Amino acid sequence: QRIQNKIYHSNDAPWESTLTPKRIQQLNDLDMDWNPIDSNWEQKLLEFKQHVNKGGKNIVVPMDDNPSLNYWVQRQRLDYKVG
Repeated sequence: QRIQNKIYHSNDAPWESTLTPKRIQQLNDLDMDWNPIDSNWEQKLLEFKQHVNKGGKNIVVPMDDNPSLNYWVQRQRLDYKVG
């Protein structure tokens, strides 16, 4: 998926965009999120900061409290180890 994402966002994509400046503006008027992967990461980081600031451990987020944040924290550690 990461490779596909890089190809999609590169100039080497095998297709041409159908987004005209007018269409882009229409989407921008609707607050289009052009990079939802980064937006989601930033949201999870904010949730993790709030968890730690409330006195939570930065080691583990209890599954019962926030399963998606628990998964996100584990995934960040895994990605860090992988490099």
